[in-house]
Amino acid sequence: MDLKEVDFGSHEVIYVTRAEERPTVAEWPNAAIEELLKFLKKHYRSEGNNSKFGYKRILYENCSRALRQKGFIYASAQCENKWKSLKRRYLTCLNRSRTGKGRKKIPYKKQLFDDEIEYLLKFEKQPQIKKEPGDTKHKIKFDEDMDQADEFEENNKKYMANDKKLVQKKLRGSDDEDKKDFVFTGKVDLSQQKKKEACAENPKANNLHLIGDLTKAMISNVEVNTDILKSHGAFCEQLLVCLDSFDRKAEVKIGVEQKMLEQKKIQNTLLARIVQKLGNSTSKGNV
Repeated sequence: MDLKEVDFGSHEVIYVTRAEERPTVAEWPNAAIEELLKFLKKHYRSEGNNSKFGYKRILYENCSRALRQKGFIYASAQCENKWKSLKRRYLTCLNRSRTGKGRKKIPYKKQLFDDEIEYLLKFEKQPQIKKEPGDTKHKIKFDEDMDQADEFEENNKKYMANDKKLVQKKLRGSDDEDKKDFVFTGKVDLSQQKKKEACAENPKANNLHLIGDLTKAMISNVEVNTDILKSHGAFCEQLLVCLDSFDRKAEVKIGVEQKMLEQKKIQNTLLARIVQKLGNSTSKGNV
């Protein structure tokens, strides 16, 4: 660090510039970086990653000795900082390519030593992708709404399944009744045969028989429709409950905003009074 001397008569002043206070950053050529990564790769392959106290200090001291044998003189702290900067640069580029921050759907292009860094990261704890600040801004409210939406969807599925079961049950019941009507028992039902003969002889009796069958079918359809309407009614009630909860949340939010506005008004009035009192006190002091 150079010192600038200036002589002002009998006094001697020494100035140190701000730029000269900064420590010089060690330059790392590609050959030195390659040797650093080779040493770490060899070490992790043979011994793996260890989390004992003082382990990293010994690791980077050995790394510094290995680089010195190759003709590159770096301290152990410089080796550790260089590995951290390489790792940070790789992870930031990878996170940007995944989240889209700073890029417009541009695929990630591998840079020099990316394969070696990716291999070494497998031996360390896997870092998580950074979240955007806006992702957690309204996270609590969003999670509550999504929980209610999931609950509403589950109830909807239950009601739809119940509707399907009711329809299938009624259809099976009608099929069973038809089968009962057409089951051949080996015996001739004389009453049914007599009814058919009577219907053939008397058209009015035939019409009455058809009307009876139609009324039975209509009654069964009405029962199915009533069951479906009941299930849909329960579904609509659940929907109204969800909508009411959303409305209550909106009302609470509006109430909080109104309270905040009232507090701001009170603060403004207090500040105005304080300013007025200060003005009066200064005017009295001047008088």
